[in-house]
Amino acid sequence: DRQRHLQSVVGWKTSAQEQSFRELQEAQDALKVAQAARVEAAVTPSLSWTQKWSTIAPPKASEGEVFAVRLAETGPLLYSLWDFIDAMQHGLVDRTRGSYVPKHALEVAFVRSAADHLLLCTQDDKGFVHLPAPLTVSTGLSLEALWPLHGLTLRLEGQTFPFSLHLAATNQRPWQFRGMGLHALSYQTPWNPLEYGDVLWASEAQDTLLLVPLLMTLSDLVLDPNLALGPFEPLHRNLGLDAILGRRLPVESAGLAVLQAALFNDVKMWPVALPAPARARFDFTLRYLKLACQKVEEQSASRLPGTEALRPELLARCLEALEKVADDGDGSGGTPV
Repeated sequence: DRQRHLQSVVGWKTSAQEQSFRELQEAQDALKVAQAARVEAAVTPSLSWTQKWSTIAPPKASEGEVFAVRLAETGPLLYSLWDFIDAMQHGLVDRTRGSYVPKHALEVAFVRSAADHLLLCTQDDKGFVHLPAPLTVSTGLSLEALWPLHGLTLRLEGQTFPFSLHLAATNQRPWQFRGMGLHALSYQTPWNPLEYGDVLWASEAQDTLLLVPLLMTLSDLVLDPNLALGPFEPLHRNLGLDAILGRRLPVESAGLAVLQAALFNDVKMWPVALPAPARARFDFTLRYLKLACQKVEEQSASRLPGTEALRPELLARCLEALEKVADDGDGSGGTPV
């Protein structure tokens, strides 16, 4: 018995010694790899995050011709939405060529209506009868409410070029300008009129004209299901899916919520789905553009016409507004994560 005990002790110590030797060899190999990486890092300068990942805008984006309009043959070229609306508000008088554009009045307002994508109707001898079939959304309290479709109206009134546009996210696509009443979602019915929320003051309307093109572009980039932004993979197509109703919540309208937060320091619309992946892509894109604008200013490089409004202060304002946008993806009105 004593001999068997001693043999078992010797066998255990031998196996422990062999295991310790193997662990020592692995540790020495790992040390050699770490030392080699340290030497390589000392020689090769580390790249910043802006150099490591590809740029947001393609390098050839500045080579194309920029779209512009003139109010008259001798008028200045107008590249941005703000430039065009401002010129229409002030009008144009060219006595040498006889060109005359009277002043127009601008109205910008946040609006909402029930989301009725179907516009069902029946026909009888008296005509057509509309059948309301609005979408619903979970409230988180075992109840469902009408799904409010939020949007922005831009109305220009005058003699030369009056128009009325509706800006909203439709058909799983980010913001789009459409003529008022020319799309099923903006078509007003007696039971579903367009309700006005906030009619903007003149200063707020001017800020909106600067923010809307930026946020529309950001929404296209961030919500593109085939575009990777830096370290962030493209968004899943089912992002914002309501587990209770099996229906997508309006991830595309997050840009409109950012606009409200930038103007009013608060978000009044509901629901807004802004999951963590979409929020991270918004934040990364804004910070990247802010850094790029700062580099252009430091290098005194020329910008594309119409991009003068893209200033770091405007991007910083959007970053602050992004923090105030909640995530109602589960229908409970949650707070940002």
